[in-house]
Amino acid sequence: MLGSDAVQMEAYGCRLMGLKLDDVPYIALAEKLGAGSSKVTLEDIIKLNEPEESSLSEHFISRTERG
Repeated sequence: MLGSDAVQMEAYGCRLMGLKLDDVPYIALAEKLGAGSSKVTLEDIIKLNEPEESSLSEHFISRTERG
């Protein structure tokens, strides 16, 4: 992950791991102190090198194919 707002990056990381922001109190504290924002919108996220489902099967051999 890369970003210019450390609070936003932490908040996004928590969401990726399934954590609630309330479970990580320093995020709210940092936001309250003006260090950044925990708000993450779809416009904030740019996905790079995301594999297409069809290309995954070309690069990986299933366990049944390996024998």
